[in-house]
Amino acid sequence: MKVIEVRGLTKFYGKNRGVEDLNFEVNEGEIFGFLGPNGAGKTTAIRLMLDFIRADRGKIKIFGMDSKNNAVAIHREIGFISGENFLYPHMKGRELLSWLKSFHKHKNGLSLSRLLEIFKLDTKRRIKDYSSGNRKKLALVQALVHHPKLLILDEPTNGLDPIMKENLYAVLKSLKGSGTTVFLSSHDLTEVQKVCDRAIIIKDGRIVDVEDIHELVRKGAAIFDITFVDKPSPEALAGLNVLAQSGKTVRIQTTGSVQDMLRWLSQYQIADLSVTKPNIEDIFLTYYK
Repeated sequence: MKVIEVRGLTKFYGKNRGVEDLNFEVNEGEIFGFLGPNGAGKTTAIRLMLDFIRADRGKIKIFGMDSKNNAVAIHREIGFISGENFLYPHMKGRELLSWLKSFHKHKNGLSLSRLLEIFKLDTKRRIKDYSSGNRKKLALVQALVHHPKLLILDEPTNGLDPIMKENLYAVLKSLKGSGTTVFLSSHDLTEVQKVCDRAIIIKDGRIVDVEDIHELVRKGAAIFDITFVDKPSPEALAGLNVLAQSGKTVRIQTTGSVQDMLRWLSQYQIADLSVTKPNIEDIFLTYYK
């Protein structure tokens, strides 16, 4: 089942492009990354999906329903965290959570007490007295407490310490196992690689790639540092992407299979060999050069 379907989504702010001609689908039960630097159009796309602002053109369906005509029904099944946490400052944390929870029917899932334990959140204090990290944790709990079918998270780990980030990743993976769909907007490449199944890469309001995360990393260029027993001839290196050579040592970049490269190397006597695979940050930067 397609939980989110976006077709031709375009939004301009006057002459300034927000997003243009976005097309993508998110499947039920997957963690889908929306990856790009600040200003790439991620938040605009989320606001359009939630019908907070209206598109110039394009269509959005969530749970098979038009996002404009069925916004109320859709919102009942969504947990949302915005990039900015605007909470009610004079309420206590527990008051806010109790009030928000009252809008939804009870569903099986992580209990409120368990969520508070996971995120180590004291709800007896007034929200105005919370640190930025605790406000983020409160925002996470309020998005999860009604056990939504779809989570839309805009930079959810900003302000969290490393332990809380890992706790959130564990929660997201657990929710995925129970069928919840997660749409995760982030500029943090490490977290996208840790938790996402697929990701969009967005640049200047346009999608430049949609990939399975493991495939994205797999197809990234590998660097071979090879020391030959005998100095290779120019003919032997013809057609290869040689980055550097010093005597018998050659650095070669390849975007093909590592196995193909190893078969080529088997023709020669090798004194030393190291292979470096790029991480997702290296790959991501190739889209922004």
